[in-house]
Order: sequence, then structure tokens, then C-alpha cells
Amino acid sequence: MPDEPTVGPLICGTSSVIDGAFVWTDYAYDDTGASETERGGGADRYPEAGANTADLIQLQLRPTERGLQIRAVLQTLVDPAVPVLAVGFDTSGERAGGAPTLPGGRWAAHPPLGLDRVVVVSGVGAGGGSGGELRAYEDGRWRVTGTFPATADRASQVLETVVPPELLEPGGATWRVVAALGIRRDGRSFLDGDGPVYDLAFVGGESVARAPGAANAWQDLDQADILSGRFGSEHAVAVVDFGRLTRGDDEVAVARAPGTHAFLYRSSLELGGGVRPWPRQHHPELWTQLGMPPPPSAPWTMFAGRYQPYGVWLPERLPEPAPLVVFLHGTGSNHLSNASRSLFGPGRFDLPAIVVEPLGRGGSCGFSGAAEQDVLDVMADVTARFEVDVDRVILTGISQGGFGTFRLGELYPDRFSALVPLVGQSALVPEIEMMISGGEPFMPDALENLCNLPVRMVNGRLDPQKNTIAGNVPDLDALALQRLQYDFRYWQLLRRGHEVVPEITNGVFLDALAWKRDRDPARVVFSVEPFLDVCDPETGLELRHDAAYWVSGLTVRGHDFERGDKGTVDVTSLARADRGRVSRPYAIVGGNTRESRDLVGPNPHAFGFDEWVEQGVTITPGPPQPVENGFVATFTRVARVTLDLPRMSIDPRSELTATISGDGPTELALAGEWHDRVEVVVGEVSSVTRPTGGVVTVAHDFGPGVRLTVRPAG
Repeated sequence: MPDEPTVGPLICGTSSVIDGAFVWTDYAYDDTGASETERGGGADRYPEAGANTADLIQLQLRPTERGLQIRAVLQTLVDPAVPVLAVGFDTSGERAGGAPTLPGGRWAAHPPLGLDRVVVVSGVGAGGGSGGELRAYEDGRWRVTGTFPATADRASQVLETVVPPELLEPGGATWRVVAALGIRRDGRSFLDGDGPVYDLAFVGGESVARAPGAANAWQDLDQADILSGRFGSEHAVAVVDFGRLTRGDDEVAVARAPGTHAFLYRSSLELGGGVRPWPRQHHPELWTQLGMPPPPSAPWTMFAGRYQPYGVWLPERLPEPAPLVVFLHGTGSNHLSNASRSLFGPGRFDLPAIVVEPLGRGGSCGFSGAAEQDVLDVMADVTARFEVDVDRVILTGISQGGFGTFRLGELYPDRFSALVPLVGQSALVPEIEMMISGGEPFMPDALENLCNLPVRMVNGRLDPQKNTIAGNVPDLDALALQRLQYDFRYWQLLRRGHEVVPEITNGVFLDALAWKRDRDPARVVFSVEPFLDVCDPETGLELRHDAAYWVSGLTVRGHDFERGDKGTVDVTSLARADRGRVSRPYAIVGGNTRESRDLVGPNPHAFGFDEWVEQGVTITPGPPQPVENGFVATFTRVARVTLDLPRMSIDPRSELTATISGDGPTELALAGEWHDRVEVVVGEVSSVTRPTGGVVTVAHDFGPGVRLTVRPAG
């Protein structure tokens, strides 16, 4: 992937001064043009499906010795001749004598902009020649006063030019600046009066509210009204002090204020760019089986651009280090949906934590494949920006986000401190799973992986999706977790359906925020299902789910894997005196019809309507256990696995003993700081070996209760 062309922290709707450049970072996927009604959002659509060519990610203005450098980083750039950037300047400060808007008049600017210069940047000029030109407004019209080279680089998705100083020289002046993006078709663009302006720079403070009737917010409401003349054009104007740029007086945007922010990160995946149908097969028969009229094609949309947005909600007071809540959206929603529905704030979800909301590459993503990678990338990006307490990371989500919570929790149990699925479940009826994925199963069957990960489930008893489409799986999840004797609580809200009630659920999160992730538990149960792994060299997507805690490299015996094929390890370190746990199942009823309370205790914001049934298993520490330098393990269909002995509190410099039960040949790698030579005794067979790279490997056809001893060789 080319070097990063953007500058600064990629906080949407902000400007910075960095290393002599004025830098504007725009919103992603807000390239919707002008509104038809006030606060109605952009109504302009691209003429070709999958386009997204005029979506500005970042605009940079930098004075150099060669002239004024203008760089626009785009979300998608496939054909260099298509995107057209216009950067307008009021160089005189005399707006009365300037142009009311950009050439072509497609921006109904009100009040008039008063521009006197415009730089046009495209990969190919309007006449097929140079892609950069300067236009001046003189005697009531625009005319071309100079041309110069410009480039449109598909690899970096950058439009760029340098305007020679003899044509445009800002010096130390302060100019008013606007910028707009559109596309060229048949040699004409918005600058010729054809086609809309899709995106503007410098429109900050965009709301997370949805337009009436819209499924989601894309932070385009102000921009759309500015383009239609319904909102003041001054809200799309930047005042750039070029003297400050030449002095190197930096000021970098930050996002620490309470409320919702939108951030961007640059993905390493090559998904083709644009907004396009998700590359999945359409199965109309599945819709028919569920009693729904099938659409003509699969309705799932993928946001395939290089720069992916995510929402961040910050509380009034943010502790340092701050806990992190990863909040997955429901079907048809996006990274701003929970904020646009006012789920956060006093009396709602009001948590002393950073809350991030990934887009997941689309509204109906299943949080698998590229959407799974998006969640991992968002977690990495926000952790790089803030001081995050990586041992207090809660994974939660609504509906699709609820089953996504189970999915990612089972695949990456050691990354989280708690799971809080809301109106979700660990499995889907086959028709729904196949509809979402296009025919490929994507849900794991590995609740056993949650041995060290507390689960808090909240569902509505009247939820039609729970009772019919979901096959009553949440109840089955509760029964399974109870059989496993894992830490869980399950609330069924007796008067609620497919909905989330923040005021009675907030306490669940407040409790969960107090728990810390167990990085090195005494016992690890971990299953791997190879059909869930992804290796796609074309897109760069690679997902392997072979490690958790001190277990790594878990490989399943066999080949040509299908759903249901999995390998499992269940290992307990005998070197841990705290390995004993006491589990107690319980079931109670509760409600707030007589007192103000939420699901876990008193709450003045929750009163008067709800009753619920609660069941679960509480886990408390057992009595201290005898300590031995060894472990017990059960391997099921395991070809290879590595155990990190120091993380198990096992000392490889002393004699190690283990009892292993298996169902066939397994290559067991024991990692640690070994002596130069060790004796390995498996059953009655002894051999002497040298560790390789700090690893002793034992290959054996394990059956029930095989005794293993590893000790320093005499």
C-alpha cells in the first residue's frame, strides 16, 4: 500500500495546521450533494452504481518554493479523468466585486461567496490537456488565466497540483477559501453547469441526526442545505492565514469534548472502493422460506473505500486510562445510528468510558470477513489515539450487533473483559445466516470459548425475532452457559420486544466496567473452526482464529473443512493455586413498577413499566488448590498447538509433569526458557532433545490419560 497521503489525526469535520500545511479532514460517505427539502440531506446520486468518486477525505493547502501545493485525498479514485476539484479563493477581501459562487453556478451559494480566483484540479483537463488550471473572475465572468500539470494517482487516491507563484502567490496574506468536488462526464462537469457538486470542504460541526425518513445519518445535513442555498454559505468557508503556514505555527485538531465524534482510519484492504453491492450471492428462495417477498437482488451494501469512519462517544469526565466499550450496530444501521437515536447521555447509556461504534463496512455485515476486520482495526485505531485500559474492554451490540458480540467474543475471547449482547444470540436460523452471508455459514459454535469471559444478556420476551426468526436461541444460550457453569446473567424483559432500553440497562454496563480481563487464566478452553478463517490475497484480508490467552497455533486435524469441524483444547495449569471456582446457578424475578431501579439496582431514571426474569450462574473463587509444576489437558481433533509455559505460571527449568487425554496424533509445542537439553518421557518412552527457538516439541498419538514428563537432561 502506498505511503499515507493524509496528514494529522483524521478527525472528521476539523482543520489543523501541520508542518506548514492547512489541513481539512472531511466526513466519509457524505458525498450526497444538495438537499431537496430543508434538513432533508443530500439528494444527488451518482450516475453509475458503485461510484463514490467525489467523496473528499482530506484537503491540504501548503505554500512551497515551487508554488501553492493543493492535495485532495479521495475515498475512491478509479478513473483519473472523472473527479474534478475546484478550490476557490477570495484574495482581495472585497466580496462585493467577486463571483457569487463557483463557475457553472451549480452551488446556490447564499450569501454570495465573493470569489476572484479558482484552481481546478483533475487528472485530465476539460479539453484533454493539462489537468490544472487557474480561473480569474473579471468583468463579471470567469476566464482561464493559466494552466499547469496536475496528477490523479489511483494508488494513493490523491488529486494534486502545484500552482506556480507567478499565477497565484498568497505570500503572508489571509484568504477566504472554499472547495468543492464533482465528476466529469462527456467532458463536462459542475464547473460547466452540468452535474451536481457532491461534496464540500470546511463544513464542520455536522449533526449526527438523521434526515426525516432516512435510515442513517451521514453527517451531510448542513452541507446539503448549504449547496441548495437553505443554509449560509459562510459555513463552508475556511479562513487561511498563509503567513502562519510559512511560520510553521502548528495547531493540531483534538477530540476530547463530551458527545459524539467521527474518526477515520486508513484500511489496508483492497476492496475496490466505492459504495457497492456486497459481493455475495443472492438466494431469493431463502426469503420465500421466511414468508418475505424476495428483492430482485441482494440488498446488502458494502462501503468499500480505503478510509473507514467510526463513531466515538465521550463522557463528561473521561478517566485515564479509560475503559473501552465496542458497540456493534444492528441490521441496516451504521456507525452513527446509536448516537442518532440518542442512546447516550444522562439517563440513557451514560458510561465513564470511550464508546466506539464501527461501521462494519455496511448495514447488514454480519460482522464477518471485512466487517470483522473493521472492528479489529477500529479497536487498534482508538487505542492509538487515547490512553485505553486494554484490560477493561466490553464488547456489546444491538440485534445484528448482539449476535456479532457472541461471534467476535467466541473468536477473540482474550481481547475482552465482558460481553453484553443486547437482543442478540449466539446462532441464527440457517435461512437468516445464509441470507446475510450469501450462502456461506459464518457463525461459530464455540460457547465453550467463553470460559473466562463474563456474559450479560438482555432480551425482550415479546421479541418476535427472538421467538421466531432466531429460533429461541437466547434461551438456549442461557441453558448452554449454565451447563458449562460459566459466569453469565440473562434478563428477559417481560413487556419488551426487539428493543433496547438504556435507562434500565445502563447499570449492567457500569457493573461490567469494574471487571478486568484475565490475561492469563488458570484454565483455557478454546475451540478453532477452520471454515471461519479467511485468506484472500486479492483483497489482503487474512483472518485466523488460532490463539487465545496462552494457547496459540491451534490447528485442527484433517482437511477440506466444513461447518461442524473443529478442534478443542481444554487445559488447566496445576501451577495456579487459584484454579478452583465455585459456580452457583440462580433464578429471580424483578421489576421497577414499585420503585425506581434498573436491572442491577436503584436508578432514578428507571421507574414504572418493566418486569423481568433473571437467571444466571455466579462464580466465586474456590479454596486454594495444591500447586504442581504441570498441567492437565484434553485435546479433541488437535493436530498442533503451542502452550506458553511462563504465562501458565509453569517453570520449564524444573521438572514438568502433565496428564493429557487425546483422540489421535498431536504435535504439542511447549514454549519457555529451557535448559540446553531436556529429557522427554511420554508414557514409558524416553528421549533427549534440544529445544529449538525456546520450544520443546512433543509429537504423540495421545489417548486417554497419557503421562508426560519433561525435565532437564542430566
